[in-house]
Amino acid sequence: MAENDGWRSFLHLLIRPERDPYQVADLGSMSLTLGGVSYSRTDFQVDSRGHMLECSTWHSAASLEGSSCVLHLHSSSGSRCEALQLLPFLLPMGVSVCSFDFTGCGKSEGEYVTLGHDEQHDVENMLEHLHASGVANVAIWGRDLGAVAAIMYLSRSQASRPLPVQALICDSAYSNLEDLCVEFADEQQMHLPGFVVKGGLKVFVSKELNRLVHFRLSDMKPVSRVRSIKNIPAIFLHGENDRVVRARHSRKLASKYGGDKELLLVPGKHSTPRPIGALQACLALIHSSLDLEGTVPAVAARASEQQAGVSRFICEIPKADVAAGSLRLIVLTVSSFGIKLLTPVQEEEIQAFPFQHLKGWKASDDALLIAGINNANEGVTRRFLTSQGQEILSALQNCMRALVEAKGGVVPPTPKVVGSASSKGKSSSSSSKSKK
Repeated sequence: MAENDGWRSFLHLLIRPERDPYQVADLGSMSLTLGGVSYSRTDFQVDSRGHMLECSTWHSAASLEGSSCVLHLHSSSGSRCEALQLLPFLLPMGVSVCSFDFTGCGKSEGEYVTLGHDEQHDVENMLEHLHASGVANVAIWGRDLGAVAAIMYLSRSQASRPLPVQALICDSAYSNLEDLCVEFADEQQMHLPGFVVKGGLKVFVSKELNRLVHFRLSDMKPVSRVRSIKNIPAIFLHGENDRVVRARHSRKLASKYGGDKELLLVPGKHSTPRPIGALQACLALIHSSLDLEGTVPAVAARASEQQAGVSRFICEIPKADVAAGSLRLIVLTVSSFGIKLLTPVQEEEIQAFPFQHLKGWKASDDALLIAGINNANEGVTRRFLTSQGQEILSALQNCMRALVEAKGGVVPPTPKVVGSASSKGKSSSSSSKSKK
């Protein structure tokens, strides 16, 4: 009985991972501006297998008619929020971006995640919706669960596709579910011999999978399906130190892929932000495959900004929510769910800056004080995404420097850590204010 309880917990980790607890507000404003061009977000629902999927499309035109689109597919414990970090690169290329919560993920309905087995039908239903909306062609960018769902869908007959898929990016896909489970058990430190693990997977896990979600471990071998995908150029991307889905999975997938492909093994782990070079290669593939006008966006020219940890969206701070006059002291509370801008005295929230990828940060929950910023309430503030290897303090400093320089102000000094938001933030803030 105890042994079965252990396998039952293992199964739960596979098909009922923790949902991303984001709020719709975490998707940001319904409109944003990048490089002087305005873009809009449209939220909608799609019925997939009797479950309502929560979806978003970011676009520049009033209509999607005749447009090209990148369909972003998130990871097993992720959500459509994962697409946010790609918007500053994809939207200026002239494509729309669509992302949604898979069945059983984020805000969508459904109880279980099926590791790509059923999610392939979510992909099909989303493509049917985009086709009905007038989208002409599409590229798919999938990560983890999303990459496997894309492979499973694309390995089916091309004649049944509602939209032509012109390019495929697979980040951290697994090649064989049974192999993944053996590795996962090892990472969970189950300390069992290999034959015992494989026996438990076959006797209990596979049978329970069939009972709960109607497939077996042996049904999920994407490596046996990729050879049938032809005429779609692909990039297989993987972190060399990934311990969730090991890099050898992408090596196997790339070696068997039926179309033109490139394997990119990059520094980092499963959720490490991908380096500029890998991002540039992905953008170049999308640009050429969708036959977009102009040149590939000069990501390399923005490398210093990315390496400084800043990738910007621009949004207005509501003036009605801010006291009149200049805010000479800006208080930012950093936690694992994002950053909040507070008033310097009352410490009331002015605006939140949610970033789901910050969940993985170990050094979080610090209250930061940045002094010397004038008229910030009348200007713009910027959301930012942190890059690999960059301290969050430096990222904040670069973010605020851009804000101040845009307003013709004086660049503030390096931010100062004053303690944790949960325990020392308030007392430290009060101390700083009294000194002022």
